[in-house]
Amino acid sequence: MNVGDGQMGNQASEAAERKYPVIQADNLRAVLAHIEAHPETWKQSSWHCGTSHCFGGWAQIMAGRPASDASVRADARKWLGLTRYEADLLFDGYNSIETIREVVTELVSDGYNRDGYDRAYFDSDGLNPENLTREEVRARNAAEGAA
Repeated sequence: MNVGDGQMGNQASEAAERKYPVIQADNLRAVLAHIEAHPETWKQSSWHCGTSHCFGGWAQIMAGRPASDASVRADARKWLGLTRYEADLLFDGYNSIETIREVVTELVSDGYNRDGYDRAYFDSDGLNPENLTREEVRARNAAEGAA
């Protein structure tokens, strides 16, 4: 069962406009809570290893998908609503539980990351690293799509 299904609402259209998936905060929290409650079943260095799984592996299982190293990354990303970059950060095999807590906390926050950017990579002034506003980026993306 997808814990975050009922919370898509307006966020889904905003995410589609930005071309970012909608973060499934409840799912992220559920996986972290499971790992913290059952640390003996967590092994970050391997997607699936017997009865132990990494964060992505647990996400795949909790999403109701069969444990499969071949599809775990895609299954987990989709259920958690992560970009490739976010998945890279969260699924890194060398992550400690402390690092995973920090990444999850940052992903579920509605604010800005430690570099001062939101998830769509705009700062609090509404500018991206190219000093373009959201509207300018939308216009550029529309123009590129029309070309």
